[in-house]
Amino acid sequence: MAVHRTTLIPKHFKLSITQVRINRIYDELQRLQLKWFVNSGAVLLRVFVELSVDEYAKGHALSLRVHPKPKPGNKKATIPREMKLKEKLKTAADHLESKGICTKQQLQGVRALLQKKNHPLSVDSLNAYVHNQHYSPSLGDLTNTWHNIEAFVSGLWKA
Repeated sequence: MAVHRTTLIPKHFKLSITQVRINRIYDELQRLQLKWFVNSGAVLLRVFVELSVDEYAKGHALSLRVHPKPKPGNKKATIPREMKLKEKLKTAADHLESKGICTKQQLQGVRALLQKKNHPLSVDSLNAYVHNQHYSPSLGDLTNTWHNIEAFVSGLWKA
């Protein structure tokens, strides 16, 4: 499905975001002309999604830390680590569904991003936009990514 617009987040898409920095990023994503700033849009989208999930988790007392399994023979306690983006998205999506905030169908887009490894719409691609100098986003990939996660993001800020 080709999505034709000039910004990543459509101007008609409204969220009520009280956290100042996240709200500023949301505003920038509704104004930034992707035609000229596709890399900025990709990086900002990645940041916006993760900060939104972090804020949702904080507001719902969801832990975004995991306890790694100790290696065989190691008696030491393991130190909890922060979840990776993929784990955070799954945790938030599962919570949104369990609380009836989003339906399984509304979360299908974000869950598909979790499953696809080397696809332009995957979480791995979102990470590569930030961390890999040899991986470039396209305008179409970004707008389709937004289209697929819009209901998920809406659910994060409804609750």
